[in-house]
Amino acid sequence: MNLSPSYYEKFNFISPSAIFAEVKEDLRSYFNTGVVDDLLFPVWINRCLDKLKKTQYPIRQAVLNICDDQASLPQDFNSIREVWATTSTGSIDYQFPSGYYYQTDIRVTPDSLIDWCADPTADQVVPEISCDGCDRQFTVTHRVNGHVLMNFKTTFLLRPTPHVLANCNMFCANRGSRSDNEFDIRDGKIITNFSTGTVYMVYYAESTTEDGDQLIPDNVYVKEYLRKYIMYKVFEQLSNQITDETFNQVSQKMMYYKKEADDAFIEAEVKLKMETSNMKRRAMVKLKNRNNEYRIR
Repeated sequence: MNLSPSYYEKFNFISPSAIFAEVKEDLRSYFNTGVVDDLLFPVWINRCLDKLKKTQYPIRQAVLNICDDQASLPQDFNSIREVWATTSTGSIDYQFPSGYYYQTDIRVTPDSLIDWCADPTADQVVPEISCDGCDRQFTVTHRVNGHVLMNFKTTFLLRPTPHVLANCNMFCANRGSRSDNEFDIRDGKIITNFSTGTVYMVYYAESTTEDGDQLIPDNVYVKEYLRKYIMYKVFEQLSNQITDETFNQVSQKMMYYKKEADDAFIEAEVKLKMETSNMKRRAMVKLKNRNNEYRIR
């Protein structure tokens, strides 16, 4: 089921353990001596992901049944992207005007005519065949009309309360909703101003590994940014511990990887925010219909 006009790009999310292993292998001499360790790797990863904002979270879907004005949110819920109300308006059994034909061959034997001959007043279509020892065959043509059960549903975006609106990002489709029905997010629940119904929700989810590390987007630009940022932080950590003549060498490496990390972040952010064909199409439709409310009908 896909009720919403979402245009987001769906990423796979993976563990950052491969990046941790790669950094430790590249800087093996430093880790083998024990001057640095990987204790802060998860902290640095989370810091990087925070810069990417909502892109760091998987986007998932859920159907919630509203009872007594509320429903519990999924356990991995982080924030809202879209909330749609769905309402069933009934169904119609529609018969197609056209049909199809098929034929069957029927053999009539004396045994099959016993009942018809015994009761000549019966409402039967019987060929002109006598009952004494005959064995005839004839063809019957059938006409079949198809039909379909059509179900009708109404879907519309719910209007967020000011509390929710303050936490909605620019991609939240509910920001422009003018519906009379609204929703709020409080205490792990979605709360509506209607008592019962069905809500379809697209939300940002929090996903972690078994070790508690935040999952990362399986995107080459994001992974490269994370790798370079961790290497920069390793050399920053080293520069804070060294006081001899090697300080200048470590500082140069630190500044080198900081520049590499900054450039990688810009490239990753640009790639993640690049418009897809669906985004361009939606923008064109929005531009075309921007003055609809002022037109005289």
